[in-house]
Amino acid sequence: MPHTFGPDADAPVTLDRREGPYGEVVLRRRGEDFEIIANGCFLMDTSDGRSERLLIDAALAALPAGRTAPAVLIGGLGVGFSLARAAA
Repeated sequence: MPHTFGPDADAPVTLDRREGPYGEVVLRRRGEDFEIIANGCFLMDTSDGRSERLLIDAALAALPAGRTAPAVLIGGLGVGFSLARAAA
């Protein structure tokens, strides 16, 4: 991807826009990151994911000692940080 400098360097680019039963969902790219917007409200992006990974770490740490290969149910996959951490 070519580098952009100046005021448009971090301007979001809309990749897809869909209407559904609960309103509009938009997928945007801002630089190297992706953003999900629902009904004009920012939901999440791929810029960090730290809180999602920490949530999985805390859940796994709360399991009884000696438990191996636990079954994990993740609701609302979002951008996949939780799933990636749980599968690691």
